Amino acid sequence: MTTHFVKETSREERVGAEQRPSRMQRSFAAESLAAVVGVVLAIIGLAGAASRILDTIAVIALGAAFLCERWAALQPGRAGSSALGDRRGLTLDSIAGWAGIALGVLSLLRLAPTVLVPVAVIIFGAALAFGAGERWRSARTVAGVVAIVLGILALARIDPRTLSLIGLIVVGGALVATAARPVGAMFAGHRRRAAA
Repeated sequence: MTTHFVKETSREERVGAEQRPSRMQRSFAAESLAAVVGVVLAIIGLAGAASRILDTIAVIALGAAFLCERWAALQPGRAGSSALGDRRGLTLDSIAGWAGIALGVLSLLRLAPTVLVPVAVIIFGAALAFGAGERWRSARTVAGVVAIVLGILALARIDPRTLSLIGLIVVGGALVATAARPVGAMFAGHRRRAAA
């Protein structure tokens, strides 16, 4: 004979669970935060303050943003997702994220940062231009092509630091723009629940 215990949840526990953001919302928020950090670091580097280290840290932050975007895309119940797209573990976003983090770490170790950072910009641009993101598709494609061109010009030694930093700003701005809508919905939901 087995005994089944059913835990009854109080109204407060149910309301508390409803007020917590979902994993997908937290992933989008983390993506936005990492992208904003990357953009801010690139802007500070473009202003001339320690650009040699800030561009590499910005690459690592944007790599993390791509990984957060991929984690958000893998969440069940995501609007507009396809079953095939959700089952793919390695996509262009996750490859770009891991590659960006690896290139950023190698660049921090001073292993040819004027080559590795532009290569990361090209990889990020390719992920934006050809990635699977359905949100803001045309804006991502344009930003991706711009980042690819800037990365190629930086590899051709046409002011590599400046062009790499501008490419990182473009990539980060595209990531912030695509994550802004879900994050805004998350905060709007919190305001509505707090007012109720």
